[in-house]
Amino acid sequence: MVEPIPAHYYTGSPERMRALDGELRQRIERSLREWSGDIDGASWSVVEGNAPTEIARVARTSRADLVVMGTRGLSGLQHALIGSVTERVCRSCETPVLVIRDAA
Repeated sequence: MVEPIPAHYYTGSPERMRALDGELRQRIERSLREWSGDIDGASWSVVEGNAPTEIARVARTSRADLVVMGTRGLSGLQHALIGSVTERVCRSCETPVLVIRDAA
């Protein structure tokens, strides 16, 4: 899932802004191909939008059997300030969600 990058984060021309988006998408797709390896039946997609909403939508429309997500396991003030995409997906997704906590 790629959240749209706000324009005020870019420096330079509009052409550079579009080029950054293309480069980012290519790097993400390359990483996903490497990470997914040869897992039988696994698939992935890169979409833009609100992460929890789009993850739930893609899972529903693709008729996914399972959504696998990572979490940093923030709590307290950090969780309140930053929020949790994983938590919002778990609450809104009709598809089962497997959450893997970061070991670090």
